[in-house]
Amino acid sequence: MVINPLLVTIQSKLLEDKVNMILEENKDLNKLVRDMSQQINDLEREAQNRKYVYTDTGLKYAVRKDKRLLMNGLVPQQETDIVAFSATLNHVVTLGTHQAIEYDNVITNIGHAYDARHGHFIVPFKGLYLISVTGYNSPAVNVFLELVRNSQVIFNMYSDGRGGGQSGLTETLILSLDKGDMVWVRGRSSGNDIYGFPTENCNSFSGYSLQKL
Repeated sequence: MVINPLLVTIQSKLLEDKVNMILEENKDLNKLVRDMSQQINDLEREAQNRKYVYTDTGLKYAVRKDKRLLMNGLVPQQETDIVAFSATLNHVVTLGTHQAIEYDNVITNIGHAYDARHGHFIVPFKGLYLISVTGYNSPAVNVFLELVRNSQVIFNMYSDGRGGGQSGLTETLILSLDKGDMVWVRGRSSGNDIYGFPTENCNSFSGYSLQKL
Protein backbone atom coordinates (compact mmCIF):
# COMPACT_ATOMS: atom_id res chain seq x y z
CA MET A 1 0.00 0.00 0.00
CA VAL A 2 1.39 3.37 -1.03
CA ILE A 3 0.82 6.24 1.38
CA ASN A 4 0.36 9.63 -0.14
CA PRO A 5 2.47 12.09 1.91
CA LEU A 6 0.28 14.99 0.85
CA LEU A 7 -2.84 13.22 2.08
CA VAL A 8 -1.18 12.44 5.41
CA THR A 9 -0.18 16.06 5.79
CA ILE A 10 -3.74 17.24 5.09
CA GLN A 11 -5.24 14.72 7.51
CA SER A 12 -2.73 15.69 10.19
CA LYS A 13 -3.57 19.33 9.69
CA LEU A 14 -7.31 18.64 9.95
CA LEU A 15 -6.79 16.59 13.08
CA GLU A 16 -4.68 19.35 14.62
CA ASP A 17 -7.33 21.95 13.82
CA LYS A 18 -10.02 19.79 15.39
CA VAL A 19 -7.97 19.28 18.55
CA ASN A 20 -7.36 23.04 18.81
CA MET A 21 -11.07 23.66 18.34
CA ILE A 22 -11.94 21.23 21.12
CA LEU A 23 -9.37 22.83 23.43
CA GLU A 24 -10.80 26.29 22.73
CA GLU A 25 -14.33 25.05 23.40
CA ASN A 26 -13.13 23.56 26.68
CA LYS A 27 -11.70 26.94 27.67
CA ASP A 28 -15.09 28.58 27.04
CA LEU A 29 -16.88 25.82 28.96
CA ASN A 30 -14.48 26.11 31.88
CA LYS A 31 -15.02 29.88 32.01
CA LEU A 32 -18.80 29.38 31.89
CA VAL A 33 -18.62 26.85 34.73
CA ARG A 34 -16.49 29.24 36.83
CA ASP A 35 -18.91 32.11 36.22
CA MET A 36 -21.91 29.95 37.13
CA SER A 37 -20.17 28.70 40.27
CA GLN A 38 -19.48 32.29 41.31
CA GLN A 39 -23.12 33.24 40.75
CA ILE A 40 -24.26 30.25 42.82
CA ASN A 41 -21.91 31.22 45.63
CA ASP A 42 -23.20 34.80 45.55
CA LEU A 43 -26.80 33.62 45.69
CA GLU A 44 -26.03 31.26 48.56
CA ARG A 45 -24.40 34.07 50.54
CA GLU A 46 -27.37 36.37 49.94
CA ALA A 47 -29.79 33.57 50.90
CA GLN A 48 -27.92 33.15 54.19
CA ASN A 49 -28.08 36.87 54.88
CA ARG A 50 -31.72 37.34 53.99
CA LYS A 51 -34.68 35.03 54.31
CA TYR A 52 -38.18 35.91 53.18
CA VAL A 53 -41.23 35.05 55.24
CA TYR A 54 -44.56 35.35 53.42
CA THR A 55 -47.75 35.94 55.41
CA ASP A 56 -51.32 36.84 54.50
CA THR A 57 -50.67 40.40 55.61
CA GLY A 58 -47.57 41.13 53.59
CA LEU A 59 -43.90 40.36 53.18
CA LYS A 60 -41.75 40.32 56.30
CA TYR A 61 -38.02 39.94 56.60
CA ALA A 62 -36.30 37.44 58.82
CA VAL A 63 -32.71 38.52 58.58
CA ARG A 64 -29.47 37.84 60.38
CA LYS A 65 -28.11 40.70 62.48
CA ASP A 66 -26.40 43.42 60.44
CA LYS A 67 -26.72 41.42 57.19
CA ARG A 68 -29.52 43.25 55.44
CA LEU A 69 -28.98 44.14 51.81
CA LEU A 70 -31.06 47.10 50.75
CA MET A 71 -31.75 49.21 47.72
CA ASN A 72 -29.37 51.66 46.01
CA GLY A 73 -27.13 48.96 44.55
CA LEU A 74 -27.60 46.52 47.44
CA VAL A 75 -25.92 48.83 49.94
CA PRO A 76 -25.51 47.11 53.34
CA GLN A 77 -27.29 48.86 56.17
CA GLN A 78 -24.70 50.73 58.22
CA GLU A 79 -24.47 51.74 61.87
CA THR A 80 -25.64 55.33 62.08
CA ASP A 81 -27.02 57.81 64.60
CA ILE A 82 -29.28 59.48 62.05
CA VAL A 83 -31.94 57.97 59.82
CA ALA A 84 -33.89 60.09 57.36
CA PHE A 85 -35.77 59.02 54.26
CA SER A 86 -38.34 60.42 51.85
CA ALA A 87 -39.70 58.65 48.80
CA THR A 88 -42.53 59.37 46.38
CA LEU A 89 -44.52 57.49 43.77
CA ASN A 90 -43.81 58.41 40.13
CA HIS A 91 -46.53 56.31 38.44
CA VAL A 92 -50.16 55.28 38.95
CA VAL A 93 -50.56 52.06 40.95
CA THR A 94 -53.66 49.88 41.10
CA LEU A 95 -53.60 48.37 44.57
CA GLY A 96 -54.45 44.85 45.62
CA THR A 97 -55.67 43.94 49.09
CA HIS A 98 -52.85 44.60 51.60
CA GLN A 99 -50.43 45.35 48.77
CA ALA A 100 -47.38 47.29 49.93
CA ILE A 101 -46.83 50.56 48.09
CA GLU A 102 -43.33 50.70 46.62
CA TYR A 103 -42.44 54.40 46.64
CA ASP A 104 -39.80 54.22 43.93
CA ASN A 105 -38.60 57.83 43.65
CA VAL A 106 -36.14 58.01 46.54
CA ILE A 107 -35.34 61.61 47.43
CA THR A 108 -33.45 61.06 50.68
CA ASN A 109 -32.17 57.85 52.27
CA ILE A 110 -29.63 58.65 54.97
CA GLY A 111 -28.70 55.41 56.72
CA HIS A 112 -30.09 53.26 53.87
CA ALA A 113 -32.98 52.09 56.04
CA TYR A 114 -35.63 52.49 53.32
CA ASP A 115 -35.93 49.64 50.80
CA ALA A 116 -37.53 50.98 47.60
CA ARG A 117 -37.80 47.51 46.07
CA HIS A 118 -40.47 46.56 48.61
CA GLY A 119 -41.51 49.92 50.09
CA HIS A 120 -40.31 48.98 53.58
CA PHE A 121 -38.60 51.05 56.26
CA ILE A 122 -36.44 48.72 58.39
CA VAL A 123 -35.65 50.28 61.76
CA PRO A 124 -31.87 50.22 62.37
CA PHE A 125 -32.00 51.05 66.10
CA LYS A 126 -34.53 51.41 68.91
CA GLY A 127 -35.76 54.98 69.19
CA LEU A 128 -38.39 57.62 68.56
CA TYR A 129 -39.21 58.19 64.89
CA LEU A 130 -41.35 60.70 63.04
CA ILE A 131 -43.30 58.93 60.28
CA SER A 132 -45.32 60.84 57.68
CA VAL A 133 -47.53 59.58 54.83
CA THR A 134 -49.25 61.67 52.17
CA GLY A 135 -51.97 60.10 50.02
CA TYR A 136 -53.60 61.32 46.81
CA ASN A 137 -56.15 59.42 44.76
CA SER A 138 -56.65 59.13 41.01
CA PRO A 139 -59.75 60.98 39.69
CA ALA A 140 -63.10 59.53 40.85
CA VAL A 141 -61.41 56.76 42.86
CA ASN A 142 -61.72 56.26 46.61
CA VAL A 143 -58.47 55.10 48.22
CA PHE A 144 -58.00 53.48 51.63
CA LEU A 145 -54.42 53.30 52.91
CA GLU A 146 -52.91 51.79 56.04
CA LEU A 147 -49.62 52.39 57.83
CA VAL A 148 -48.36 49.07 59.12
CA ARG A 149 -45.76 48.08 61.69
CA ASN A 150 -44.86 44.39 61.63
CA SER A 151 -48.32 43.57 60.15
CA GLN A 152 -50.09 45.66 62.84
CA VAL A 153 -52.12 48.58 61.48
CA ILE A 154 -51.04 51.87 63.08
CA PHE A 155 -53.45 54.22 61.28
CA ASN A 156 -55.84 54.40 58.32
CA MET A 157 -56.12 57.04 55.61
CA TYR A 158 -59.01 57.75 53.26
CA SER A 159 -58.95 59.82 50.07
CA ASP A 160 -62.38 60.72 48.66
CA GLY A 161 -62.92 60.52 44.90
CA ARG A 162 -66.67 61.03 44.82
CA GLY A 163 -67.93 63.38 42.17
CA GLY A 164 -64.93 62.71 39.94
CA GLY A 165 -62.56 64.68 42.09
CA GLN A 166 -59.20 64.15 43.73
CA SER A 167 -58.22 64.80 47.32
CA GLY A 168 -55.04 64.62 49.32
CA LEU A 169 -54.33 64.10 52.98
CA THR A 170 -51.37 63.65 55.29
CA GLU A 171 -50.88 61.72 58.52
CA THR A 172 -47.85 62.32 60.75
CA LEU A 173 -47.07 60.39 63.92
CA ILE A 174 -44.21 59.97 66.39
CA LEU A 175 -43.64 56.26 67.00
CA SER A 176 -41.47 54.33 69.43
CA LEU A 177 -39.90 51.61 67.28
CA ASP A 178 -37.60 48.70 68.05
CA LYS A 179 -34.55 47.65 66.08
CA GLY A 180 -35.61 45.35 63.24
CA ASP A 181 -39.19 46.62 63.12
CA MET A 182 -40.59 46.97 59.61
CA VAL A 183 -42.90 49.85 58.70
CA TRP A 184 -44.68 50.29 55.37
CA VAL A 185 -47.80 51.68 53.68
CA ARG A 186 -50.32 49.38 52.01
CA GLY A 187 -53.74 49.43 50.38
CA ARG A 188 -56.61 48.22 52.54
CA SER A 189 -58.68 46.85 49.65
CA SER A 190 -58.19 45.95 46.00
CA GLY A 191 -58.96 47.84 42.80
CA ASN A 192 -58.09 51.34 44.00
CA ASP A 193 -55.73 53.60 42.04
CA ILE A 194 -53.29 55.94 43.73
CA TYR A 195 -51.91 58.76 41.66
CA GLY A 196 -48.31 59.13 40.62
CA PHE A 197 -46.35 61.11 38.06
CA PRO A 198 -42.57 61.73 37.68
CA THR A 199 -42.89 65.50 38.16
CA GLU A 200 -45.65 65.47 40.79
CA ASN A 201 -44.74 64.07 44.21
CA CYS A 202 -48.32 63.62 45.40
CA ASN A 203 -47.94 60.31 47.27
CA SER A 204 -45.05 60.14 49.70
CA PHE A 205 -43.62 58.14 52.59
CA SER A 206 -41.08 59.75 54.97
CA GLY A 207 -39.36 59.04 58.25
CA TYR A 208 -36.81 60.62 60.57
CA SER A 209 -35.06 59.40 63.71
CA LEU A 210 -35.66 61.80 66.60
CA GLN A 211 -33.84 60.09 69.45
CA LYS A 212 -32.24 56.75 70.31
CA LEU A 213 -33.74 54.84 73.24
